[in-house]
Amino acid sequence: MTDSRLLAALSGRPYYRVGYTWRDGRVDPGSGVASLVRSFAEPERFGEAVRKNLAPRLRQSYPEAVLSTYTGVWQLVPGRVERLKGYALFCDRPDGSKRCLGRHAVAVTTDLEGYPVGEPKVIRDVRIGNGSLRLPPV
Repeated sequence: MTDSRLLAALSGRPYYRVGYTWRDGRVDPGSGVASLVRSFAEPERFGEAVRKNLAPRLRQSYPEAVLSTYTGVWQLVPGRVERLKGYALFCDRPDGSKRCLGRHAVAVTTDLEGYPVGEPKVIRDVRIGNGSLRLPPV
């Protein structure tokens, strides 16, 4: 499974990966976790689509909001292969010449292209200053 030709073939397009926990020399069938694996350019494109599609919704409540360029960690919605859940970070307003790292977050579910489905949920104060993020599990 680590042959470079196989990995090169897989990296050509997105694919799903499932991992299981081993217990006492056996696979625990209830421990499976699926994830979507994408090439380097795919997450960048996805992040741009999330920001583009989420910004108008966010600005309805926070008119000066600036979305961070950080895309973050996205996970498949349990039991679904066409929905992802994750966070987009934002600042309440532009802050001069500084880049917005994201003091607040929006929990959102999207399709595989980055279009939000359902209602996003704002979570305030997930970062203090420029420190680490304190995000609840998605």
